[in-house]
Amino acid sequence: MEAAQLLDSILKKKWLSSNTVREGLIACFTLTLLNYSTQASLSRLGLELGRNKTSFPDEAAIYSRVLQTSQEGFRTLKIDDEYPTKDQIMKLKAIMEKRLGFDKLKEDNPALMEQYNNLTSTLLSKLE
Repeated sequence: MEAAQLLDSILKKKWLSSNTVREGLIACFTLTLLNYSTQASLSRLGLELGRNKTSFPDEAAIYSRVLQTSQEGFRTLKIDDEYPTKDQIMKLKAIMEKRLGFDKLKEDNPALMEQYNNLTSTLLSKLE
């Protein structure tokens, strides 16, 4: 399922489990970076995502990098990725933002960053 479809189906729910919020967060990162890839300079995006500079990464490549980054974040925090708490998810989100270069996204496209912040806030507010 594409990140946009997954995120849409998750956001339609009234309450979310921590597993679902984790999946929604990964979809949100993927979708945001995919949208950013159409606007960011090719060389900067390539450097940030560790991809070949001659082509834009596709959704599968971005998802793979986001998933890997989330797994590394869980290991860094020494927490279980199955049932993270809201606080742990928020710490993971901060780690992922740093490792995925969201500081550049914030500079380059404040509107996209605001959309991302709204989506992640909505996800976290629905956590049971």
